[in-house]
Amino acid sequence: MCGKCLRGNQKGAAVILDCKTGEILASASFPAVDPNDLAACIENEDAPFVNRALCAYAPGSVFKLICAASALECGIDYKEVYTCTGSIVVDGLTITCYGGKAHGEVNLHTALRSSCNGYFIQLAQKLGAEKILSMAEKLGFGTPVPLADNLETAAGSLSNAQALKNARALALFSFGQGETTVSPLNLAAAVNAIAADGIYMTPRLVYGTVDTNLSVQETEENTGEKVMEPTTAARLRAYMESTARFGTARIGAPQNCVSGIKTGTAQTGVYDENGEEIENYWYAGYICNAQEEPLYTLVVLEETAGEMHVPQAFRKIGEALVDFN
Repeated sequence: MCGKCLRGNQKGAAVILDCKTGEILASASFPAVDPNDLAACIENEDAPFVNRALCAYAPGSVFKLICAASALECGIDYKEVYTCTGSIVVDGLTITCYGGKAHGEVNLHTALRSSCNGYFIQLAQKLGAEKILSMAEKLGFGTPVPLADNLETAAGSLSNAQALKNARALALFSFGQGETTVSPLNLAAAVNAIAADGIYMTPRLVYGTVDTNLSVQETEENTGEKVMEPTTAARLRAYMESTARFGTARIGAPQNCVSGIKTGTAQTGVYDENGEEIENYWYAGYICNAQEEPLYTLVVLEETAGEMHVPQAFRKIGEALVDFN
């Protein structure tokens, strides 16, 4: 399924989790290894043997979900209005919204829907770094996910509170730039906590072990840990569903179900042979069943300096999941 959405010369990953259990239902990395031509894979500069689902990347604006969760948990006035002019100056540094677009008057809901950088910069200034860091750590940022013996995700990285006393660093941190990195699988687990009413579940790859008698001993059930109030998770889902219907994610939203999505674009500082900067493009969200209950959490990442295929990939995978279910 995933292979039909990201293939050829595209580089990226896709991860699917069961919302209720945190189990990893699918994980794919591209370009894929061709078992019939391993020599070519070894010589391929795009590194097919690298499992990108487990590697750490700058999350870009998907990180705004973590800032929003922290703000709601702290009881901020989510209706308070900020006027976006398309840019904001922080300690002499001008930071623009994507494309320099002025969003006008926005609150937490509409700022998340339009992915307004200025709103989240001033929100981080109000909250302070410690509160956002605390929420990020609860959601698995900065910690590897163990999957099997000698197999785990990259831990990713988080700035520390001392470093974030720098106004510029805090501004970049608020929308997933700077030192923050996370793997697609770790990010899926964080988003899944929103889908699962505020319960964080460590993703599980191994269902159980089989002895010589072919008896299955299931691994310990993942009961999860409460990381945010159910009301916080519910409000974030409403905002994500609004983003899927009317905001930055509308072109990639599945047409056969309700979905909640947050998009992200992250600069990398790495350039291709044509001098174009490679950026990380993200779609992270969940797919609902017929009762409009979150069923699957889906994260799609693409590394590219050219045409972006992430919206089409998320939409096709999401629609296939609903049809399969």
